[in-house]
Amino acid sequence: MRTLFFAFFFLVNVCYAQSGLQVGDDARQVPLNGIINAENVSAKVGDYESKIVILDFWATWCGPCIQSLPHIEGLQKEFPEEIKVFTVNQSDSRSRIDRFLTKRPLGLPIVRDTAYALKDYFPHRVIPHTVVIGKNGKVAAITFPEKITPELIRELLNQKTVNLEVKKEAMDFDPVRLLMGDGSSEFLFVVNRFIPGNSSLSNTSYRKTLYENRRILMSNLGLRSIYEIAWQIPAIEKTTVEVKDPSKFEWNEANLYSIDLILPEALGEKRFDILQYYLNLYFPYKVEWEKRLANVKLLRKKAGVEFALADTGKEKNIYYGLSGKGLKAENAGIEALVELLNFNKLVGKTVFDETGLTGTYNFDVPYYLEDRNNIYKELDKLGLELIDSKKEMTFWYIRDK
Repeated sequence: MRTLFFAFFFLVNVCYAQSGLQVGDDARQVPLNGIINAENVSAKVGDYESKIVILDFWATWCGPCIQSLPHIEGLQKEFPEEIKVFTVNQSDSRSRIDRFLTKRPLGLPIVRDTAYALKDYFPHRVIPHTVVIGKNGKVAAITFPEKITPELIRELLNQKTVNLEVKKEAMDFDPVRLLMGDGSSEFLFVVNRFIPGNSSLSNTSYRKTLYENRRILMSNLGLRSIYEIAWQIPAIEKTTVEVKDPSKFEWNEANLYSIDLILPEALGEKRFDILQYYLNLYFPYKVEWEKRLANVKLLRKKAGVEFALADTGKEKNIYYGLSGKGLKAENAGIEALVELLNFNKLVGKTVFDETGLTGTYNFDVPYYLEDRNNIYKELDKLGLELIDSKKEMTFWYIRDK
């Protein structure tokens, strides 16, 4: 992956200093403005003082959020008179939300908090993020949606105090800072287990900083991601885990690691080789690969159709970014679009570029978690198509030593 900075879908882009309401604080004056999918367009938490109020922060590009929506919606159906659930969306446009709802109907009101007012009351970096406010108007829990169970609702309805662990986030987490050291380390290799509150991300270049091409940071990542980054396995190539205990590769806090490698400038070009060396020392796994024929898709220009984007003629920008919303990039090559198509295997098969396009282009290509087939329409707008074919590919394996 050639992106300068990669963050998983649940990383929220806008960050605030730690402040706001905590468990036990009065939340009755918290405003709920810009409500859609409901009769009232504005309210405040205190208007529902006889009910338990649940605020569930989400976005259309956040996979874990979308997976949790049926659970939250189910709670509202199970306790129709006792609780009031508001989903809170802060980053999507109204048109994007409307499009989402046509494919994935939601029977809950949505607070479009585009001014991030609710984030001032309930600071967080990572979504989904769920706040529960008791019948007395006081914050009862700050947690993840799956932690809100019918049993917990019943306890709150009976005015019981719930001892639910507060969702911890390091609001001041800065991936520029070191996981260890005073910020001027010349040679450093650190392995930490899951660090509560830190985001899940990686940075392998640190372009235009003191650590350019000298540092590799991986924060709260699983072993598959760590090995794919260390061996620079392209998104178009498949990684298979073949180990005795595959549970070690499941995505949960017990299996996440934070790793920081910093090298002197003279060793910077060897940073991936050195990272591989240390991983081989620390973990009981090895990486192997083989080539074989596979079913793939080829990205091509449609016959008789001009490519829709004009060549900007500018120097190619290899540091483009992908997010759950799709691809937005200036002066990027066609490989940026190919990477989008291979992101989470968007079209089901590995995609190879056979467009012959060599220029630089300004891309704005959305994709939607609730309607992945829409990507074919976006390609058609660009004058491109995908063709089924076979091609020799490299297959990577993570195995026990």
